[in-house]
Amino acid sequence: MTYLSKSDFKVAQTCATKLYYKKNKYPSQKDENEYLALLADGGFMIGKLAQLLYPDGKEIVEGRGKQNQAIEDTERLLSEYENITLFEPAILVNNQLVRIDILEKKGNHFNLIEVKSKSYDSQKLADSKKPYWLQGEFLSYLEDVAYQKQVLQDKFPEATISAYLLMPDKSKINEHENLINWFILNKKEDNTIVEFTGTEEDAAQLRLSNFMGLECVDNEIELIKEKIKTASKVYIDSLLSAEKITTQLSFTCRDCEYRVDTEKSGFKECWGKLAESSPHILELGQLGNVNRKDNIINELILKGKTSLSDVPVASVLRESSPFYNDRPFFQLVCKEEFILDSFKEAIANIQYPLHFIDFETCQMAIPFHAGMRPFQNVIFQWSCHTLYQDGRLEHKEWLNTEDIYPNFEFATTLKECLGEIGTV
Repeated sequence: MTYLSKSDFKVAQTCATKLYYKKNKYPSQKDENEYLALLADGGFMIGKLAQLLYPDGKEIVEGRGKQNQAIEDTERLLSEYENITLFEPAILVNNQLVRIDILEKKGNHFNLIEVKSKSYDSQKLADSKKPYWLQGEFLSYLEDVAYQKQVLQDKFPEATISAYLLMPDKSKINEHENLINWFILNKKEDNTIVEFTGTEEDAAQLRLSNFMGLECVDNEIELIKEKIKTASKVYIDSLLSAEKITTQLSFTCRDCEYRVDTEKSGFKECWGKLAESSPHILELGQLGNVNRKDNIINELILKGKTSLSDVPVASVLRESSPFYNDRPFFQLVCKEEFILDSFKEAIANIQYPLHFIDFETCQMAIPFHAGMRPFQNVIFQWSCHTLYQDGRLEHKEWLNTEDIYPNFEFATTLKECLGEIGTV
């Protein structure tokens, strides 16, 4: 079955050539990173929390290699029930396949809800003078939802559809202590299962007060829906013909996930001999900022000049606001290690004892404690090595082992360790 999934669409929107590499299973740097990112952001738990807000929802579960079963179950339930809420329904039409996070059917109207673990600020949304969801990283979320809405509309042309984003809202405060402990993750084969360990009363309280924000994005989708329709047709035509879409090489290829050192490398396939330069032009610091000056990096690439030595020194010089303290300049002209004069001056002014500090923080979509906001920093550990002028070295450390908000204790204990003298 040849289809364009929503993950295929998202990849192709970053670079159309990547669609070919994804579908043909080229090695990718994101093969494991996407799973780790979901863990780090609390994505699995946010998904489960979102489902708890819809207690009557039915989950479409598929076994390994049973995508067709998910499609059949979805179509059966949508035809049997006038009103129903589904989790992960599979919608297939015209070589387009999407798994929608939450789909509410109410007669001939659908509410399409995309759940994201990334946060937004509803206060900034209300105050924004520009289309909020068309800015920064939110644009990719909007394109994702717009594609899903297009597929659902193609499947049910007579229905009306409202599209929503459901995300942690940083302007809201969590009211539930130990909320994060209500969710347990278990990885079984290729699936990660999230279990809610709270009570029915806990779930009911979550529905009454939670930090998630539900925002309708129909107006913004109207602004981009024709672009989404055109792009998806190009991608589907590419899949059906099994032909790779050629994208112009540019400095943005630096971040390509198919830039892996293997025989089957998408990056090498795109760049050919131009990938062999060493050191490569894509290794230049502040690459995007440098390119903004007369499109210099992209022009060099178009001319087949991809060595770092091909970059004119003049292109990285600025009279004011130098690129990252002139890092690109030093990268081009310095042939050995060096120390900036400002560093020597700083060393000359240090006062013993010297305190070398390390600390650790954590930001989770689901807050640890009541009174916290989504992704609010928790500082849970510090260690300090103190070097005295006579060569003595002392080590002290602190680790939060209590189930309490640790930031105040962190600051108090570290201040006591440092005292009033010395240099950090």
